[in-house]
Amino acid sequence: MAERFDRIWHNARLATVRGDLPDLGVIERGLVAMRDGRIVFAGAQTDFLGS
Repeated sequence: MAERFDRIWHNARLATVRGDLPDLGVIERGLVAMRDGRIVFAGAQTDFLGS
């Protein structure tokens, strides 16, 4: 069964504090998924679609 989400924002530009990314850590073509008022995924669209 596929997971369900209340909201999904895609093609987002995300700013992170990830240590493995330069500067601020900008993720182009990011995605944020929410369920029950909580963020359950924030990262690259390709990482979300591949899971």
